[in-house]
Amino acid sequence: MLKKDFLFMWCIGGKPLTIIPLTTIPHKKGVSLVPGVFLNDGENFELAIKKFKKQCEKAGILSELKKRQHYEKPSVKRKKKEAAARKRLMKKLRKAGLI
Repeated sequence: MLKKDFLFMWCIGGKPLTIIPLTTIPHKKGVSLVPGVFLNDGENFELAIKKFKKQCEKAGILSELKKRQHYEKPSVKRKKKEAAARKRLMKKLRKAGLI
């Protein structure tokens, strides 16, 4: 299934909300996409905002923002990563009934 992504863009001069195709943003690790919502004429704006928030949540934008608010030393990052791996392993073993 093809996924169409669009970006909100306000128009100047009293025109209604206009939709433009999703743009790409250059990033250190490649190109990242901006979440967006397609809004037809007469559609509820609150519903579109709700959809947009859901897409941001799925994309992990807020969690990434919180993660990058403060500097984290490489040793702390490594310890968190190892702890997450242990947690995943324990969960997998519990589901398999080995613990």
